[in-house]
Amino acid sequence: MRGAEDKMKMDDQMNIKIPKELKENFYFTCKQNRINSSALVRRWIEQFVTKENEAFHIDTFSQETRLDLARYMKTRLESSDDHN
Repeated sequence: MRGAEDKMKMDDQMNIKIPKELKENFYFTCKQNRINSSALVRRWIEQFVTKENEAFHIDTFSQETRLDLARYMKTRLESSDDHN
């Protein structure tokens, strides 16, 4: 079974401007770590919105966020490995 993210209807897009080199490095790093780049960005946005709504100061690159993302990706990878 897949996560709650897969149950959400993905019916909209966001376009952002970033330096080409940053984009290439991001995709390369995601690929090397077997991370879905779109899922990762959605996770960052979800965390930001959740924390903002809880009236906490948001630091998207805090140690806490990095640990949350690592746990999330570990779970996703383990789930993916279980299906292979």
